[in-house]
Amino acid sequence: MPIPLNHAGAGTVTLAAPASGSYTLTFPTAVAAGNGYMLLSDTSGNLSWVVVPDPVATNGIVVNSLTVSTSYTIAAGYSGSSAGPVTLASGVTVTVASGSRWVVL
Repeated sequence: MPIPLNHAGAGTVTLAAPASGSYTLTFPTAVAAGNGYMLLSDTSGNLSWVVVPDPVATNGIVVNSLTVSTSYTIAAGYSGSSAGPVTLASGVTVTVASGSRWVVL
């Protein structure tokens, strides 16, 4: 039986049980640290926030938007690249950690 979740009539998310069997998902105790996170489940149904992985091009081509519309941080130990020209939307920042790089080609 689906369970609808409403927020003041602004939208609905519906959770539905599988056709057979059951499982439990346990949510993290806190919200994500910022944008760019997703929920990941382990094999026991425990959910945790993880950084959304960078896309992988299975056909050899990676595409990107020409406008960065939300602020983003390239964490230490990572580098990023974009094919440009790239424009930052108003109020948006890209933070590059020390030792990391963002290359716009």
